[in-house]
Formats: sequence, C-alpha cells, structure tokens
Amino acid sequence: MNVAIIVMDSVRAADVDETTMPTLSSMTSRTALAPSSWTLPTHASLYSLKSPIAHETTRPTDRLTDHAFVDAIRAAGFTVGGFSENPYFSARFGFAEPIDYFDDDIHHKPRRSGYSFKRLVEREPSRPKRYVRAAHHLLHSNERVADLHNGIRFVRGTDDRRRQFYGDRVLSHARDWLSTGSEDSVAIINLLDAHQPHVPTKYSDALGYDFSEPEIRALDRFDGMEFLSGQRIDDCDHLAPFDTWDELFERLHAAYRTQIRYLDDIVSEFIRSCDDVVPIVTSDHGQMLGEEGWFDHHGVLHPKAVEVPFFVGEGAESELTGETVHGLVAEVFAHLTDGVTPVIGSGETLVASDGIARQVDSGWTLDEGPTSRLSTDDLLCRRVARPSDSLTTIFESPWSSSEIHVKQYERSGEAGRQLVDRCPYDGQLEASVASWLRASPEAYGSIDSTTADRLDRLGYL
Repeated sequence: MNVAIIVMDSVRAADVDETTMPTLSSMTSRTALAPSSWTLPTHASLYSLKSPIAHETTRPTDRLTDHAFVDAIRAAGFTVGGFSENPYFSARFGFAEPIDYFDDDIHHKPRRSGYSFKRLVEREPSRPKRYVRAAHHLLHSNERVADLHNGIRFVRGTDDRRRQFYGDRVLSHARDWLSTGSEDSVAIINLLDAHQPHVPTKYSDALGYDFSEPEIRALDRFDGMEFLSGQRIDDCDHLAPFDTWDELFERLHAAYRTQIRYLDDIVSEFIRSCDDVVPIVTSDHGQMLGEEGWFDHHGVLHPKAVEVPFFVGEGAESELTGETVHGLVAEVFAHLTDGVTPVIGSGETLVASDGIARQVDSGWTLDEGPTSRLSTDDLLCRRVARPSDSLTTIFESPWSSSEIHVKQYERSGEAGRQLVDRCPYDGQLEASVASWLRASPEAYGSIDSTTADRLDRLGYL
C-alpha cells in the first residue's frame, strides 16, 4: 500500500468548502491546527514529530536535523520520497537527508520566479538556451517520463507564462515515482499553487468571478509590502485598477479561492490516477487577506493563519492507525472540533512562529512613521499560542527584549478572533518555552553570506 501526504501551501480552513473543494470535501475531513504559520517550521514538525520550539527549526538560518517521523515509517518498511518546488521544503534545509528519494528540481518556469532556489530561467531565454537547459535537466534526472513531458513543454515555450507555480508538474513526478517504486511507499508532497501572488485560475467563471486583464496584472504584482508599510493605494501605480485597499483584498480573496479550486482539481486527479494510494491532504499554514490589517502569514498566529483543512482518504482511518503514518501525521496537526483543541503528543498544544523570518528594510525604524506597528509587533516578535475551548492565549517577545507579553483572544465568527485581555506574564509557560521566547538572536547563530544573498534575491529577507 502506498501513502501520499500532500501539503497544500497557504490553504486556510476558512475558505475550504464544497464550492472551492468539491471533491476533497467528500473525503473524511476536519479542521486542524498547523504547528506554525509558515512552511519551514511546519514541515520540520512533520519530520520530527515535535513542536517548533522543540525541534528549533524556526528561522531561515536553521537546518533540520531531527527526522523521527521519516525514521519511524522507514523502520515500518516504507520507502519514502519527497517532491517539492518550495524552497523551504528542499534539500537545502535538510529534508532530503533521511529519505530514499528527494526531488526538489521540478520548477522549470518560462519566466523569472522568486519561489525556486535554482531559478533556471532568470529572464526570457533564447531558444538555444531553452534546449540546453532542458537537455541538462533530462540528463540529470533519471530520464523519467514526467521529466521528458515537462521538458518538451519547457523547450516549446507552451507553459502558461502567468503561472508562478506548477503543482501539476510536482504531482506528475510523484505519480511516476509511486508507479515505479516499491509497493509500500510514502510520498511527501508540497504544492505551492495557493501561495501568493494570488492570481485567478481557470476556475474563475465556475466560482462566479470575472477579472479584467488590468486587475490580473495588478494582483500578480502585489506583494503586500505596499499595504503593510502604510502606503496609500493611490500612490501605487501598479495597483491602479483598485480604488481602496478593501477593494483590492476583496478581489485578492476571490482570486485566492480560485487557486484553492484549482488545487482540488489537480489533487483529486492525482488521487484518481494512482493505484492503491491512500491520500492524507492538509496545509502547512493559512493566509491573512487583510484581516486585522495584515497580509501574508509569517509571524501571525491568527486562526486564519494557522487553522487548516485535514482530509484523509479511504483506508487511512482503518489501516493507518496508532503509531503508523496517519496516526503520526494526525499527531502533528492537532484536531480542532468546534474550537476545542485536545492535548496531543507531549501533552501540550503549541503553535509557534518566529517573526524574524522576514526582516524590515534597513531604512525603517521601530518608533517612527506608519511602519512602527509592523516592525515591533509583527515582524520582530517570537510568538507561542495556547488554544483552549474558546480562548487563545498568545505569548510574544520582541527580539530586542527578554520581556514576554500576554494577549488573550476569543474566537468570533468571520473575523476569526477578538482581543479581550492583556495581562502580565506570571510564569504560565514551562521553562523550555519561556527560554525560547527570551533568547537573544545571537543564540541562534547567524546566516552565512551566500545563503543571505540568495534569500535576499528571492525576496525572503
């Protein structure tokens, strides 16, 4: 029996319904709590079966070394493969070392993209360069049928130039590996297709949306920093189709829902086309689309940034129980039912986020101008969330201080949460968690210059 663990990037539970995911919604499903609000620590939690604070892979400077999950399923006789076009789920961060096969060289785009470390095409290549690059890829990738098919599309220039991500291509590599591998294989797959930029897909008409070409171009160019840094939308020429930020986020939300609908299509087709594969489908984090004046997901422990869907296919509940694949994955993504989060694993439910993953520009200050809220509260803070029946307690600490601040939120309808209390910290956390919140940045080491330059070019710093 084969298992496919499919992690859809940036899909929040609040927008998963029978309209956006008509096929996957028919599977056994629940709302789950991702262990973090961004990719690296969540995938590290899956690999290690630990909270982000315990596995300590929470910053772009960190590299995963704990692989308890992979070790356990390999010990049970499974062959394990990984498939990704996401730079934070890649060999560079330690995800390839413990498994049998890892393919993170899938992202052959006909246009520049900030979401692949290799970025094979930094600008529109000439036709000879297309042939050379495609041939090089084929010669170094086991000559799989999926590579040949995608290489031909790349050379001919038939890819959709508007697309940033190619989840169908990632799935084609995983399908090929599962069909030719051992009978007991586990494929761990990351799909970026709902990640920003949020550009409408071919399912716009099916969902009742109509986007003009100027709107599509504007949404493609919007990266959120215009909004977060306090700019007026009238001063952003590339966002000219929109008169207000509210109008932009309304259209952005609509485009985001078409991306989720597209994921439902390609994931369900992958499941149908694979023989004897038990699917487990979830997301590594959600996405903020203007709620509480925030866009993106880094450093935010809002319900819409951490509550994610969790689907299991036929056979997962009956055949994969206890200390096996489904049981272990379910342990990482805590169960939410009517807002209740039971304790898991170690006896605690923690969601952690290290907001220093994206730093502010050097010209910004902590106390001046419209960026003060952004800098001090949302970018340079470490946060831990403790959810309970209807109340979530957030413990946070700026990197510039060892002081811990405490906020309490009630869940509240469409808004997601409402701040109800601020209180002093009085030792509510165990020593290891409090120590993580109070540690100085120097305690985590520094990023090397080569990696820093690459991440900076990709837009992650």
